[in-house]
Formats: sequence, C-alpha cells, structure tokens
Amino acid sequence: MLFLISKALFWSSERASTEVLWRRRRMWAWSCYLIGITPWLIIFWQNHNWIAMGIEISGIPSLVLGLFLAIKGRKSNIPRWFDSLALALGFLYGTYRLAKDQIDGYYGYMVMNVANACLMGIQDKDLLMAQQIVSFLIVCAAYLTKRNKQKNVK
Repeated sequence: MLFLISKALFWSSERASTEVLWRRRRMWAWSCYLIGITPWLIIFWQNHNWIAMGIEISGIPSLVLGLFLAIKGRKSNIPRWFDSLALALGFLYGTYRLAKDQIDGYYGYMVMNVANACLMGIQDKDLLMAQQIVSFLIVCAAYLTKRNKQKNVK
C-alpha cells in the first residue's frame, strides 16, 4: 500500500504549484517508498527469493538520494561518488553472479546498462548512451542464449 501511496505522491508532486509543495510531497513520497520496501524485503527473505530481494535492496541508495534531494531541494549538488556507487553496485552484483555461472548475473548488467544509458542521456552524451543501449541488447542476447541452453538441458 505504501508503494502505491508513494507513486500517487510523486504524481501529485509533479502537479505542485510551488517549490515548497513539490518538496513536501517528494519527501513524503520517498519516505513512504523507504518504509514500504521493508515488508517486501521480509517477504522475499522468508520465501528465499534472493533475486527479487537483491533487486529491491539495490534500489535503496537511490531512494535515500531521492529523499536527500527532496529535503535539500532540486538544485542540490549530488556527490559525484554517488553516481559511481549506484553503477558499481549493479556491476558488482552482475559480475559476482556471472562469476558463479548464475544466469541472474545478467540482470545486474542489464540494470547497469540501462542506468548508464539514462545517465548518459541526461548529460547529452548521445554516442555513449547508444553504446550502453547496444551493450544492453548484447547482454539480453547472452541471457536469452543461456536461458535457452538451460531449458534444453532440462
């Protein structure tokens, strides 16, 4: 329920008439999201759904960043290391799981490529964004190939 409320608050913040109202709604939205993620993590833990749990956990730094920016305002400077950390976590997860020959490692790479493409697009670096999109497609192809091989073995 808190996830739904947070999404409604995000939508409401986009229609805010003042910066103060935008910030207040954003603070509530990010707070609901952070509180709402906890029950999901518990559910995933209890059901041994490590992939879903890992994906949700990997988003927490961005949720904290969203709350930080809502508190400080849109114009706040984000430490450069935060961008690197967010990308590194996706890369670390993917690399670790691929090293263990686990198909879900490709998800980490997919997340990293999409996040990188978005960052490059935001920075108007179209060539680098295109490179990330191509990388994403190659990773998807590798994932599908491995998945099909696994299906054929069973």
